[in-house]
Amino acid sequence: YLELAQRFLLDRQYFDPLAEGDNVLPGKHAYSHVNAFSSASQAYLVLGSEKHLRAAQNGMKFVLEQSFATGGWGPNETFVAPGSGTLGKSLDFTHDSFETTCGSYGHAKIVRYLTRITGQSVWGDSLERVFYNTVMGAKPLEEGGFSFYYSDYNNDRAVDVALTRQDGAPELARNNRNGTFTTVTPWTGDPAPDARGVMALDYLQNGRMDLFFTRKNGPPVLLQNLGNNHFRPVPLPAMNSTIHSAWGATALDYDNSGLMDIAFIGKSRGAEHIYLYKNLGNGTFADVSAAVGLANINLHHGRTLLAADLFNDGADSLIATQAGGPALILRGIFPGQGAQKNHALLLASRGLKDNKTGIGNKIWLQAGPLRQKVEVEGGSGYLGQNPSAQLLGMGPYRKPDYVRILWPTGVDQYEFPGAVHVATIGELNRKGGSCPMLYVWNGRRFHFLDDIIGPGVIGEWTGRSQYDTPAPSEYFKIPASELAPRAGHYSFRFTDQMEEVVYLDKIRLIAIDHPAGTRVFTNGRYQPAGQPAPFHVWQVRHLRSPIAVTNGHGQNVFSYLQRRRYIPIKARAPYPGYAGTHELTINLGNLRHAKSALLLLHG
Repeated sequence: YLELAQRFLLDRQYFDPLAEGDNVLPGKHAYSHVNAFSSASQAYLVLGSEKHLRAAQNGMKFVLEQSFATGGWGPNETFVAPGSGTLGKSLDFTHDSFETTCGSYGHAKIVRYLTRITGQSVWGDSLERVFYNTVMGAKPLEEGGFSFYYSDYNNDRAVDVALTRQDGAPELARNNRNGTFTTVTPWTGDPAPDARGVMALDYLQNGRMDLFFTRKNGPPVLLQNLGNNHFRPVPLPAMNSTIHSAWGATALDYDNSGLMDIAFIGKSRGAEHIYLYKNLGNGTFADVSAAVGLANINLHHGRTLLAADLFNDGADSLIATQAGGPALILRGIFPGQGAQKNHALLLASRGLKDNKTGIGNKIWLQAGPLRQKVEVEGGSGYLGQNPSAQLLGMGPYRKPDYVRILWPTGVDQYEFPGAVHVATIGELNRKGGSCPMLYVWNGRRFHFLDDIIGPGVIGEWTGRSQYDTPAPSEYFKIPASELAPRAGHYSFRFTDQMEEVVYLDKIRLIAIDHPAGTRVFTNGRYQPAGQPAPFHVWQVRHLRSPIAVTNGHGQNVFSYLQRRRYIPIKARAPYPGYAGTHELTINLGNLRHAKSALLLLHG
């Protein structure tokens, strides 16, 4: 098998020039040749061939240079020469930019190899747009689907999915928080039959995401989220009833008033153009399409509509695609209201343990009495996706009082960016939920002792229909060197900076008088399943350390344990911030003459 694999490496035609930096990809089929990079990576792993590793790295760099912004390798699944202009010109004659699930699979394979081999996470930077525009953008949720939008409509911290269908009424897939979804229609009757596009916005500034649907054969519909798992239709401007078909839609604050407005592509009385509904702040909208000049711009089979601050001038511009013409960019010049100029903050979020562009984030901005909520989307409206950076209007206020970001993993973060026009906020390096912390006065300062009552968590989900068994009592050993009286008392501090409820009904300080030459340990442990063991105190003599501790790669990591430092673990769990399955082998030495032995672990 090894000889057969080496025979078909095609070094002369392919890997030799790639290893030397010669791009031989143009004109070749994208998917099959990207998969060949994985073959080169295997050649490095099996044969130790540095040449094939260089070929895989250079080849992937060439791929990224000639890819669309969506991540697709195009056009028509064919590589082109970087810098030749061919990629951009191809959009004049084809829309096939290869955002397909097989492409994302091949992309993920080579990224996994290169990240594993080099240890450089930069190889994974391109995966985010590839996945969001392939698996999530190209694959329908079910047969007959038109488009979908995901949003946490009931604010239970679980992302739900709003789905429009080619034939039939729209539906909501409610997240059950256990890996399953339930299809629901939380409205009376059929308010949006034959819905085509869907987006979510908080137009009432009450923290609840409302739904806006465009329709194939009828006017758009806005459904207000009542907060009780129910939606109801609300009136739109009178002329809305004249619209007989609509496509893409987007939410934006076009005048930076701090209120979310609605723009969409619609057709009325034979004319097709972009409509703009201004939020009046009292639960109603006004049609300002003619006032801002949009009514004078005719479209030819318009499809997608996006909003973005393209010119970094604090104003959202509109981007519209047409099936019967080129894409249009309509520059927004609206924030200046005479002498009264409204202000805005362009906010980008950079994930650490969450995805890098913060897709799925909930963002609140408070400026005086204005409070605006947006969600960073991965796809919205109809065949579209707005940028992850959010332009947040602040009306006459020059700076926000605060910005709050709730990250998908539960990290709740408050920031104070000040009077700036553009800000990038990085995710804090902490988990969204954790155990309370215990600090003790050691004579000089409050010293961190441990996190507490972790085994007592109630309702922790460990698998489908499986929950942990809480152990409500917990014991901690406090070394004598870490406890000193303060003004005649021992002083402890508990902190709980997470969004959790802590029940604490009894605290005891137990003093143990033990013989000299012995050390005391408790049998406290974190045990996700089964009944907790009864409390026990161990008195130990002849305490000794292991001879060696090796990891699964044969490396001696004993020095980390001696210093009570975290051992570097390369394996990663599917959940950000957690280690994957790994092993440690502990050499305890010769125990043949020991009457009993007890393994003590600290963690």
